[in-house]
Amino acid sequence: MEVSIGYIGSSKKVVSNYIGANGGAKAFSSRQGISSAGSNFSNLLSSITKNGFTTTIASLGNQFKNKSTVESISLLVNYVLENSISKDDIAIRSATVNTLEEMSLLLGDNNSLTEIESKYLLQYFTRELIWQLMLVDYVYSFEKKGSNI
Repeated sequence: MEVSIGYIGSSKKVVSNYIGANGGAKAFSSRQGISSAGSNFSNLLSSITKNGFTTTIASLGNQFKNKSTVESISLLVNYVLENSISKDDIAIRSATVNTLEEMSLLLGDNNSLTEIESKYLLQYFTRELIWQLMLVDYVYSFEKKGSNI
């Protein structure tokens, strides 16, 4: 049996099946915490693109004052997550950390992101989030049914 891209086993098909099993794209994106995290992350990227990293960080509050870029990026995880409390938090946190690490590489010594970099990071975040959610659901399912093995 020949396996080709777009069919059995392809990452595109796995993600498509996963999202379908979760009620479709609309239901998936409205899961508790995911919608607000996506919105917060998108707003963060937009602000960094328009205003620069330093100005954006300063506008987020005193906890960012006198912090290095690395320290600020670490604090941004809490900004993206806000007050979400669900099993998805682990996935959102991991996706956020991974994407912010990627953002720090793109920022380097620069103070802002280009539109292309911002779009890339939003796609990166979405991909990471879906992957992390799949892992969390897998572990949850395994723990739930693992006692029957």
